[in-house]
Amino acid sequence: MVVLAEVVCEAFTVWALQELFKKKTLGELWNVMSDEKRKLRRLQDICQADVHKIYTALSGDPITQAPFWDQLNKHGNRRNNLVHPDHTQPIAHAIPTLQDSIESFKAVEDYIQHVHRILNSM
Repeated sequence: MVVLAEVVCEAFTVWALQELFKKKTLGELWNVMSDEKRKLRRLQDICQADVHKIYTALSGDPITQAPFWDQLNKHGNRRNNLVHPDHTQPIAHAIPTLQDSIESFKAVEDYIQHVHRILNSM
């Protein structure tokens, strides 16, 4: 559930950024930035500083101040620890519990609903 929540989050982030670029009539810039052959940045992870700065610059929404932001980051860390474990550490990260999965799903859901509200207000 944690990994699936991140897949949804990343796909939504790419879609939301594309929509923001269109709304700001910067569609051609989006095409350059997101082209797989010459991609400038990994644009799907909203928790990455560059990505949420681009989002905020385009939307005017200080997303890092949103009530769900800490939980969304916690989810991202949970997912990264699960998918990209550090094999040099003496103790492996625990498999997420059902409660962890529910928290991840809720954080991503809150993020998506928030961004939809922002996009609809533009």
